[in-house]
Amino acid sequence: MVIGKIPFPDRFKKNPREAELSIFQGPRIIPSSFKSLEAYVFKNLMQTVFNNDYTGWDANLNGTGAPNFENLHFDTFNDSSKVATQAGFLVSGKTLKYSDMDYFIDIYADSISAIADFEINDCLIYQHYDGSNIWRLFCSTGTAAVKRAQIMKTLFYGSDGSNPRASSTYITNCTALKCSAAADVGKRAYLERVTGNLDQWDGQYSRDGTFAVGANTNVNTWTKLIMAGGSADHRWMAWELPEGTALISRTTLGTTDELGTATTGDDTDNPTDCQQAFWSDTNYVNGTIETILLTKQAITWATTEGGSGASASLTVDTDLDFFTDNSMPLFTQAALEDVTPFGTSTKLTLSRIINGIFLTVNYVEDLTLDAAFDVSADDGATWTENITPNAFTLLKRPGKEIVFRVRKTGTNINNEITIYEWAIVAADFATED
Repeated sequence: MVIGKIPFPDRFKKNPREAELSIFQGPRIIPSSFKSLEAYVFKNLMQTVFNNDYTGWDANLNGTGAPNFENLHFDTFNDSSKVATQAGFLVSGKTLKYSDMDYFIDIYADSISAIADFEINDCLIYQHYDGSNIWRLFCSTGTAAVKRAQIMKTLFYGSDGSNPRASSTYITNCTALKCSAAADVGKRAYLERVTGNLDQWDGQYSRDGTFAVGANTNVNTWTKLIMAGGSADHRWMAWELPEGTALISRTTLGTTDELGTATTGDDTDNPTDCQQAFWSDTNYVNGTIETILLTKQAITWATTEGGSGASASLTVDTDLDFFTDNSMPLFTQAALEDVTPFGTSTKLTLSRIINGIFLTVNYVEDLTLDAAFDVSADDGATWTENITPNAFTLLKRPGKEIVFRVRKTGTNINNEITIYEWAIVAADFATED
């Protein structure tokens, strides 16, 4: 219901249309709801706009009275039901917060299979807000080293080793993999899985890798050992980098799994070789070794039989060089702004079409101008971008399905933004005859 026509200040009259306020139901606002100076500016601006036409407006803003708030929409990010898209922004308590880009990989490709396929191992993925064919994969849990490990596990191992996401099954025509850490630039990934079975064997059976000659700093590995059987005190299995240096080993039945965990303490510079090894002392051992490697140099593999006994075998279950076998490019350098982190509110459906708004946002940012605010009146089909809070804005396209969006526009991966609440006064314009 339209209460009455209220002319806007002179600075808006250059628009040859007469403004009238559309009346929509909204909640009661009190000063404790607003935490920023901008919110108080908004309050004063609204008092100027309403002037004396709505008796009690000022009284209600100061905690008393009961005027009509049908023209005002006000929302807090108090749970995930208020957020439609969390593309680098996450609900944290009663806020929408950017703070989870310690490490990320940008996937440039024609398409990906589905968002849900990549949201494993605590990972999340989103597409650039303008619809470009770039998807950012990041992790929301743990330290920076853990987040990196989970991203590598998702891409180069998947959920169980049989379904790494860095394949044509999940990524169509991958043209670039860009990483946030300079130390990973130029690296490729390997997934090696072997099963060893030594029966009444005295000695070692191993899968040996030899690195190509060249600079190869910070070789990273993650390994899972599964010892399924063996004679007590006469069995051993290990991952060695370089050969002779066991980074992880097992002598008892069971599993040791460091996939998706921080193993930066095991990083090795310029190794010449590596080894997945099984050993038995005139008894038997049976198990599986799975290893993810990141390296700047190619690896050639060979099986080495040592010792003697009744029987011994080593089966290569997976021998996958993602660069040559799956056509996954070497890592190159990414920038935060390549795939803008953003978050959108859930849709607000109004009772009539609007053309313009007053927007206010209660937020904090580590760096001024690190955030940008957009509003759509047609459920995200058309965006009016870079709106200045506490000023009147004409929307690019009128409509009644309102969505609010915040974008991180800065270049520093560590600068955080927290959105507490946002509010609009919606304006409907009647064209003059």
